[in-house]
Amino acid sequence: MLNSNQRWTVGLIGVGHVGAITRDALSFRSHVVTYDIARDLEYPDADFAACDFLVVCVNTPPSPDGDGAADLSQVHAAFDRMPPGIPAVLRSTVPPGTTDMLAERYQREVIFWPEYVGETRFVVQTMDQLNKAPFVIFGATASPALSSWVDLVAECFGPLVKIYQVPSLEAEIVKYMENSFFAVKTTFVNEFRSLCDSLGADWQSVREGWLLDPRVERDHSDAFRTAPGFGGRCLPKDVAAILVRAAESGASMPLLNAVKEINGGRVRPAQPVVEIMPTAAQQS
Repeated sequence: MLNSNQRWTVGLIGVGHVGAITRDALSFRSHVVTYDIARDLEYPDADFAACDFLVVCVNTPPSPDGDGAADLSQVHAAFDRMPPGIPAVLRSTVPPGTTDMLAERYQREVIFWPEYVGETRFVVQTMDQLNKAPFVIFGATASPALSSWVDLVAECFGPLVKIYQVPSLEAEIVKYMENSFFAVKTTFVNEFRSLCDSLGADWQSVREGWLLDPRVERDHSDAFRTAPGFGGRCLPKDVAAILVRAAESGASMPLLNAVKEINGGRVRPAQPVVEIMPTAAQQS
């Protein structure tokens, strides 16, 4: 635990969209040292060795094998080079069980901090709603390192943020459950858009009537004639990855399998993507 005159020092590996926002958020109350393999020639061994935490924000794209599994090669590359003994914080979306596996394999404490820094192609950014209920999820077991990390994040984000702590396995499932739900919801509204078109009903009138029920959230509630289904960098890969992990565990997910198959049959033209830049309170 630091005294009131000290600041944390945090190492950040991966300075893409998520990494840059994480860097800016943590800079409120810590000194952040960054490294990105795509832009930096030298690895900051000495600087990282002096850090209190090392945060990993690298990509987990689909496996090149084409089986839908998450490719963890960038995650492993980040952990392979870390100096020993420093707690790690993982922001990358990873299959359930990965955080515990990394902790055992690399013999270090690992805290899973799922990111909610999305992307959109809309002018009105759907994640603005997080201003109303900012939250942070940490997946880890209780420890002095976790307590210190919670202190740091609380000081950065302020008293309005909700900090929810669960074991890493549960936090990993929460992240995939969220994106899978959005995929299911998008598929659902597209089917009703098709029904409206077939019957001659006005889709937007039907949709707005549906949304009068406060139990139905507006986010991911529209279906677009020129871009049916779901796309982007997150939902397709995360649906595929959790289905692979479910199959490995022996769990059956027929609904999500059907959603993946239905979406694969839709034709989506290329759409511009706007990266969402949330406020400090949203950077969770």
